[in-house]
Amino acid sequence: MGTSSAMSSVDSIRPDSLADQQQEAQKADNEWLATKRNFFETSFCPICGTSAQSITSYHLENGLYYNRCTTCATLFLGERPNAPTYKEFYEISAGMKLFATYIFPQSYTARLDKIYRPRLARMLDYFNQARARARERERERERERERDAFLEIGAGSGVFAKLVKESKQFSRCIVVEPSPCLAESCRENGLDVIEKPIEEIDDETVFSDVSLVGCFELLEHLINPVAFVKKMYSLLPRGGILCLTTPNGLGFDILELKEKSTTLGLTHINLFNPKSLALMLENIGFTILDIATPGILDVDLVYRHYAKESDSSQESWLKHFLLTGSDEMKQNFQNFLASSNQSSHMWAVCQK
Repeated sequence: MGTSSAMSSVDSIRPDSLADQQQEAQKADNEWLATKRNFFETSFCPICGTSAQSITSYHLENGLYYNRCTTCATLFLGERPNAPTYKEFYEISAGMKLFATYIFPQSYTARLDKIYRPRLARMLDYFNQARARARERERERERERERDAFLEIGAGSGVFAKLVKESKQFSRCIVVEPSPCLAESCRENGLDVIEKPIEEIDDETVFSDVSLVGCFELLEHLINPVAFVKKMYSLLPRGGILCLTTPNGLGFDILELKEKSTTLGLTHINLFNPKSLALMLENIGFTILDIATPGILDVDLVYRHYAKESDSSQESWLKHFLLTGSDEMKQNFQNFLASSNQSSHMWAVCQK
């Protein structure tokens, strides 16, 4: 990943041409945030349930700060807006509107090729392997798959769920998407839509045929991720599979860039890591099938930061390596991060 490949892989997903608009949107969101400090509350580690055993790790420019739990190493906002304030933020956020209106449309094709299709292949590989083992153990009927349904929680515009539907692996694809405009996009993609938060769905019989639940880039946004995952556990039948992705708070680019990491900010309340994510899932009752970090952007993100950095006096081996190393060297480094669970993009697959 040299200069050309670094720009092509990250910029195609996060268009650099919109950098100025992103900065303006972030400024507007920060100004709104400053007017809501009276509605902030103290946060706790979502795994250990305490803030006493934590150290402050990162201070952001907008006054927010992250604590890292000294027991399980989960990274979490030390103080955050309360639930009603978060709800208001997601409704008025300039950054969210910019993403929905410009960033996502401009990066649609790249996201389809580099995120959604690889995600589908990985998810179905895990699911089919698990189902094959279940069939062998339980001697299920050959046509068992026809009863399987797929559920995605927080489906956004439904692009990924549409891909799942087109794979013809499932009898039906259901999405839970509380945002009215995004729910409408899901309907336009031909999906079965439930337009309310998963926590507010009392009639769980609508999910009676669901064997696979997908939850992608959502867990980090939740005030109470443990309660959320418990809800998903209750939805799944015995042997059902949960696939989720979330940032790894001990990942390379987060630890290297610290406060400058684009992963840190108001909307990312809790950042798990392989250890703490496994601990939560197992405490709830899931059996871990795999936790991996198959990320592809870590090296690019840090490279872009150093390439734009104006302070040339801050020298380091890593900075020198990223700015002068060959494409092959940087690709090998990215491969190492992914294979050793050091990437900031984390997958977890577990079974009830």
